[in-house]
Amino acid sequence: MKDDKDPFVMIAREIGISPADAEFATCRFLKWLSRSILNYDEGNRDFIGEELHWILNRATFYHLLGLFDEFSDRYTWEMGSAKEYLLRIAPSDEWPNYMDEATVIPKPEASKIAASMIHVCSLAKDTRHEIDLVVCMLNSRLYARMIVSEGILIDCPEPPKIDYVPLAPADLVGIMGLDAYAMLLRIEKLSRNQDCIVTAEEKSKWQDRVCHPYA
Repeated sequence: MKDDKDPFVMIAREIGISPADAEFATCRFLKWLSRSILNYDEGNRDFIGEELHWILNRATFYHLLGLFDEFSDRYTWEMGSAKEYLLRIAPSDEWPNYMDEATVIPKPEASKIAASMIHVCSLAKDTRHEIDLVVCMLNSRLYARMIVSEGILIDCPEPPKIDYVPLAPADLVGIMGLDAYAMLLRIEKLSRNQDCIVTAEEKSKWQDRVCHPYA
């Protein structure tokens, strides 16, 4: 029952991320929106009317305006009203300095994330590489684990390379049924601008994409 009332658990299930990531992303969006409205000094200083509708997709913009309408209908709100609600949570000296907090939470060590992977199933295997589906026990995310054998790394003396590319459930639909090489190329494409983990020479590091130097 508690999970049904937790929006971050629901969001996590729908898009394939952890509840902590869902809450963190929501918090970051609200913080960004608040600062953008406060700091916007162009035109009529109307960030929502002049800029926001170009940034958000239509569905998100409609839901946000709907929230504002419902809020306006149910609440009489003036500057400082937030204090009344915050005091119900904790004394003012316990309030976080949320406007000055770090904008990015440091990532955990890549090696710790890689070491926490649990095998789910095999997705593809050929003489050059194998691809498995794994889940991370630390952040509950799905990853494609790609193991590239030493023999196919052209002019490269390094030992086998292991890549972890995060996947959303929708990504699996696009790769299931592909042959091993086509699947590899698809996952490489999905890896762009993602928090991937690359392990070579027994050292793991974060990387924003993966790439395999062979034809």
